[in-house]
Amino acid sequence: CSNASKGCDAKVELSQLEQHLNSKNGCKFQNIDCSYGCGKRIPRHGVPYHQRDECPLRPSTCKYCKIKSTHQDISGDHAQVCLLLPLPCPNKCGKEAIPRRDLPAHQGVCPREKVDCPFQQLGCKEKLLR
Repeated sequence: CSNASKGCDAKVELSQLEQHLNSKNGCKFQNIDCSYGCGKRIPRHGVPYHQRDECPLRPSTCKYCKIKSTHQDISGDHAQVCLLLPLPCPNKCGKEAIPRRDLPAHQGVCPREKVDCPFQQLGCKEKLLR
């Protein structure tokens, strides 16, 4: 096998080499393209690990909203906009897991939200805690 230097100890006839290297269950040391299209070439025996744990284009599901996309999108762009991603209160009131979509409502009742002074109409510019 032409992958002997990589660890393959198969002895195949030249007429069978192509099949040994390129069949689905062929040489486990033959580099093949990732089927998810990330452009990486990996030894056949490393494909399961790559596609399960490394490939940025592997299928992934947001654990909060359950949308399906690539790992790259779910852990990158989607994390910045997911409406169900839990976030801490920006006012540090102690609430640590408020879904992004509920932040505006929380801020409407948060005891640490700064609000206008009740005497604002008389010229007071102070911001007070709710």
